[in-house]
Amino acid sequence: TPSAKTNTIIYVGRFSHLTQLKNPHLLIESFRKIHSQLPKWELVLAGGTGVGTLGSEMTKLQNAAKGLKVRIVPNPSLENLKKLYARARIFWSAAGLGANEAADPIKVEHFGITVVEAMSAGCVPIIPRLGGHKEIVTSGTDGFFYDSLDQLEDLTLKLAKDKPEMDRLSTSAIS
Repeated sequence: TPSAKTNTIIYVGRFSHLTQLKNPHLLIESFRKIHSQLPKWELVLAGGTGVGTLGSEMTKLQNAAKGLKVRIVPNPSLENLKKLYARARIFWSAAGLGANEAADPIKVEHFGITVVEAMSAGCVPIIPRLGGHKEIVTSGTDGFFYDSLDQLEDLTLKLAKDKPEMDRLSTSAIS
């Protein structure tokens, strides 16, 4: 359920690298590039560490996030996850980036339930044009697709500075 929104970008997904390329480190890189233009914004990375996540990978993410408004939330409770979704304005994913979808489809997001969960809470998704994402979002209507990190950053900056467009997309994402 949506609630009062904060200037938060959220990613939700496993932190493992078992089969799919979830790529949360790429999201930190992108946030680093644009954070000076969005000084009142925060990036939240929330997800499971129970299967296939090495402690060294979490340490790498924490180190990459130093000096940024990035919060890493390992293994959030369902109640906490609902609150994070409810307050976030934008949902990011980098699932599958760098994979050849035709040759190695297991590396991309098969469906993307976290995208659906985020949309139901009024988050505007900005997600790769890969895998099951293409069945969820209508780009420009209830979110956006991107093909490169430069596009992710550009779309985020434009949306963060256009509240009426953010509100329109959020309402459409919910429905």
